[in-house]
Amino acid sequence: MLKTVADRMPSLYRFCWLSYANITSLQFREITVWSVEGAQQGDPLGVLLFCSATWDVTVVHTLVASYIQWSAVEAGSAASAASERNSAKYNNFAASHMFYPVAVETLGVLADQAHVFISEIGRRAFLSTADPRETAFLYQRISAAIQRFNAVCLSNTFTISESPL
Repeated sequence: MLKTVADRMPSLYRFCWLSYANITSLQFREITVWSVEGAQQGDPLGVLLFCSATWDVTVVHTLVASYIQWSAVEAGSAASAASERNSAKYNNFAASHMFYPVAVETLGVLADQAHVFISEIGRRAFLSTADPRETAFLYQRISAAIQRFNAVCLSNTFTISESPL
């Protein structure tokens, strides 16, 4: 974590070094969290260090005309193309932020970089809760959000006809 601060936010490095250079422990009941595990909930610098990450969530409609040529060839290719576009868009943040493009297709496929980001969030949640299902829970929430998104999109496409049969 200190290396990331030194690389991305050199003006804050000395302050963070004073806080994290020596291993300390945070006790909560019978749980001990060591400072070498990174910023944790309740850590006053945790929010600051989390803010050094920038992420952009893009949901691409898999079957729209501009993506159909990619979607027909390989599942996830529309999400990968959107992820690459977002990486190029936020390229100038690379000096001061860690950027994570999260691109998801409406049929549920995530770009590779989105899997890396979500897996890391799940891993860190597991370190806090000790529940090995944390990553699976994140994927379930994302899947449910995509299904709701698709339901809203489809709900306005059907019309009720008043004509007699």
